[in-house]
Amino acid sequence: MHSFETLPFYRGLSSDIPLDRPSLLHTRKDRKPRDTPIHLHEAADAWFKASFGVAYRSEALFLTPNRVIAQFYGKSSDHCVRVIPIGAYSYCWSSKYADFLHLAKDAPSPEELTRRLNHSDYGTKNLALAHNSGNELMLHCDTYLAVPIGLLKSGDEPMPTSNIIIL
Repeated sequence: MHSFETLPFYRGLSSDIPLDRPSLLHTRKDRKPRDTPIHLHEAADAWFKASFGVAYRSEALFLTPNRVIAQFYGKSSDHCVRVIPIGAYSYCWSSKYADFLHLAKDAPSPEELTRRLNHSDYGTKNLALAHNSGNELMLHCDTYLAVPIGLLKSGDEPMPTSNIIIL
């Protein structure tokens, strides 16, 4: 059985976090789009909410199995973390699109974006396939463990000198 504990997914962080220890962080549920016009962002949220019960564009973390891509989004290349959700979670990804921005690019209207989303192959199953695809994954959870990449060996396992204790 594959899980976020067995498959590494990464996220670049723009804020200051301790880089010498793992952190428990909370997911923002009011995310504003960085690169998507607000009217398309809202249309996508409405589609995800109607399709999966979660407004994934506003209420989720954006992850990738590609560490280099995640580092690009961080404050620095060191501000990249491996993410492990704590407690209940759901995820969504497209087998067709590496990034939502590819789908939304040049969409002239919310109606056109909705039409594209209807044919986008977004789903909430098969974490191993999501990982192997290299595509963006949206993770919906309240709390997650953020392990700085400097604490990981090249094989993505925590270094033996690191201890992660969750109480």
